[in-house]
Amino acid sequence: MTETRKGIRQSEFVQKHGIPPLEVKAFRDKHLSADEWWKDGVAIVWNPEAAARIDREVYGIIPNKDLEVVQEVLTVYVLKPCRNARYVYASLDGNRISVSVHQRQQKKLIRKNIRVRVEKEGDSVRYIHIP
Repeated sequence: MTETRKGIRQSEFVQKHGIPPLEVKAFRDKHLSADEWWKDGVAIVWNPEAAARIDREVYGIIPNKDLEVVQEVLTVYVLKPCRNARYVYASLDGNRISVSVHQRQQKKLIRKNIRVRVEKEGDSVRYIHIP
């Protein structure tokens, strides 16, 4: 019988904080002890308390338990690229919004309908492309 432990996938943490893939191991070795992470098959999983500690110490992020993240999926029409290669402008009900995309896909998405994940946290709203 195998024991399943809850944790945060390293890939999700790295994506959230924008850590380059080639620096992930060095970052993990610098900030986590051997008992704060483990392998779950191929994926590397971090202890939730250790990830919260890194958020506080390294990034200055204080988790707020009162804020609830609401997610929904919408379809939007991409209008044009932004100056920043990680975003495009899209039309949502006649309003122009910025959508976070992978920078290699920015030019391929122009004039196409794409699905986006809407993340609402408090007053802020983020639109993220779903490939």
